[in-house]
Amino acid sequence: MCLFGQRQPGAMGNILAACNRPRWRRSGSSGSTKENQMRLKTSLIVGAFSLVLSIAGCTTSQTPGPAGPQGAAGATGATGDTGRDSDERRAEEQRRADAQRGADAQRTVDAQKAADDQRRADEQRGADDQKRADNKARDGRDASCPAGEHRFTNADTGKTSCVRDL
Repeated sequence: MCLFGQRQPGAMGNILAACNRPRWRRSGSSGSTKENQMRLKTSLIVGAFSLVLSIAGCTTSQTPGPAGPQGAAGATGATGDTGRDSDERRAEEQRRADAQRGADAQRTVDAQKAADDQRRADEQRGADDQKRADNKARDGRDASCPAGEHRFTNADTGKTSCVRDL
């Protein structure tokens, strides 16, 4: 910062002059300093001008130019089926939708039937397994136990006793 002897109020020129004294300038001739100052000012002006143009270019509305000449007419399309009107087309679409819904419902019924068949087969298999287990238990019954009871061995004590069948 520049040091001043006496500062008078409103003496901005004195402040600039004090800071611009030769002892604060870079070494070299005063001509090169002036060239550098001119380059700096020119760069600042060009930068400011570029900034203004870019901002102005982004904010202006892009209005279309005048319309060009009318082009040649295109080829005409093929004529439709004149015998069918829109009601018939709607009825045909409705029939297709109904057929699709019927097919979807049939697929759902078939899937449910397959699931029921599988459930029944699983239940039958379980019942067959239970019958085999019951027959095996009946065959393995000790003659010392009365009817309606079977032999049971306690896993903790190893003691064998007769218990009622369930």
